[in-house]
Amino acid sequence: MPVPTNKPRVFLSHSKRDEDFVKRLAEDLRHCQIEPWLDSLEIRHGQPWLEAIFRGGIATCDSVLVYVTENSIESEMVKKEMDAGLLQKLKDQRIGFLPYVEKEELRERLRPDVQCLQTPVWNDANYAELLPAVVSEVWRSYMERIVASATSEERARRLESQLELERLKSRQGSVFAESEDKDFRFIYNALNRLERVVFATFRKDGQKRTRLKEFPFEANVLALLMELLRRWAPEFHIELVAEILLKTARDKLPDEKGLPEGASLHCARHVDPTDELLTLGLLQHTAVAESQYSGPHWTLTFTDKVERFRYWLRYNDLMPEGLHLRAV
Repeated sequence: MPVPTNKPRVFLSHSKRDEDFVKRLAEDLRHCQIEPWLDSLEIRHGQPWLEAIFRGGIATCDSVLVYVTENSIESEMVKKEMDAGLLQKLKDQRIGFLPYVEKEELRERLRPDVQCLQTPVWNDANYAELLPAVVSEVWRSYMERIVASATSEERARRLESQLELERLKSRQGSVFAESEDKDFRFIYNALNRLERVVFATFRKDGQKRTRLKEFPFEANVLALLMELLRRWAPEFHIELVAEILLKTARDKLPDEKGLPEGASLHCARHVDPTDELLTLGLLQHTAVAESQYSGPHWTLTFTDKVERFRYWLRYNDLMPEGLHLRAV
């Protein structure tokens, strides 16, 4: 097995008759911190060469560079290294395929699927000019494999963490009693809905107010509740609902400076979940201390149940990702 390195490995597919060009390339690649794979150097004496190439060679490289010349285009070995099935495997394993031709005329003799690929002309005449681009492509293939591998490993770790969390939950049981979980599930299903919200421009002439234009939207009631809690807990003020909705939709509404003269923008219709939140036990009437100048006064405050409900949302990964308004 090859020793893993922190630099690219490139398989050099070529004809023995082009060995001088390829050996020159291999030497230049090493100067660029790229490890070339050459059968003349990598296959040990007595080792099956076909197995060495396809299992110990190509499979361990980050890219396959095929140099097509008059010598190699009819080579059975090069044909195997450019086989359509092998090219699909290279793609599946994110191994780069880099074809080059010695002269323009050779492109027409390639298979149609290879002709569709970008295949530059590369020979002694433009060797030095094209070499930096070749080195760049080899490094690009290597980095793409590194990123793909890291991404795959991260996904696997996250999946394993999620599975472990589920296993722990199943062993320990839920932190919520069955009745509490059922109650919160009911509340979630009841509040997780869209309600119509309407903004409108008005012009006021004396005591008369004329509606000029409407801007209808939809808002999620649950997300609105979470926004109210974030901004104004523990008290609940229905007047603030319109203010929050207007601030949220501001970038989707006309700028007040661009409104007709004498016109203003208001929330003409908004969600009022007061009675529903009282019924669900998330709101309560709280008495405010009386004074000698006024009688009993009541205000609305959120109950302790609402914090427990927020915990339930996070525990079940159901917390809304902010308040968003959708134009209708």
